[in-house]
Amino acid sequence: MTNIAQIGRGRLRDDGTLVSQAEVRRLTPKAYDLLILLAERHGQLVTNDEITARLWAHQSASESSVYKLVSELRHALGDNSKAPSYVRTVSGRGYVLVADVEEGTECV
Repeated sequence: MTNIAQIGRGRLRDDGTLVSQAEVRRLTPKAYDLLILLAERHGQLVTNDEITARLWAHQSASESSVYKLVSELRHALGDNSKAPSYVRTVSGRGYVLVADVEEGTECV
């Protein structure tokens, strides 16, 4: 298994799992893709439209679909929307990954 990135206190692996403090959480494919997208644009606004275009390319999705997916990701990360350590909401626009991101290394 390969770590894709260290994101905050968790290691994101290429098998779709997030490892944090001896806890392993499996992300859904869309939550995994969202975390990758946010990590690629670390510290920058990713708009709701960009998220929809990338994750629901040839399907219709509403802003509520994006909101639910972000909520799911926050839950997996142990994040809180009121005091975010990982994903900050930019009201009416999109989301910013605020946690530190470091490229991954091989798992031992």
